[in-house]
Amino acid sequence: MSEGIWNFIFANQSIRTVVSALRENLRTLRASADLMSVEGRIASVEELFRLQGADELYRAERKYFDPTRR
Repeated sequence: MSEGIWNFIFANQSIRTVVSALRENLRTLRASADLMSVEGRIASVEELFRLQGADELYRAERKYFDPTRR
């Protein structure tokens, strides 16, 4: 790596990776008709919530949500 390069931008590699994985998982699901056939290869629901910052959302909801207001 050159001394002048500090960051890399992978403009579309991530989305292309997702498309390939999605195709493979959909093929597997179609062939097996079994949701568990891909379960070991996919992110957990907990990981999705973590990536979304759901804990922060839940804390804010508890702090600011007024269930009596409609």
